[in-house]
Amino acid sequence: MSSDNKQPNAYRPLYMEYTTVGYVLRYEKSVYTMTQEEFIAACMVHSNGAMHPVKARTIYNKLMGEAGL
Repeated sequence: MSSDNKQPNAYRPLYMEYTTVGYVLRYEKSVYTMTQEEFIAACMVHSNGAMHPVKARTIYNKLMGEAGL
């Protein structure tokens, strides 16, 4: 299979995750004062249940890791 035959990955789920997390980071209380459960719940609400909770947990852990928390 040549590289010319590769199909592009679907961007919709990734776009939805970015916009959801961006909204939570901008309009909810500070992510650094939220518990993991609060962050996941906010992501689920703002994505209308479309965001996978495991992905939200992973993003939360990465944000906390970057902050050293």
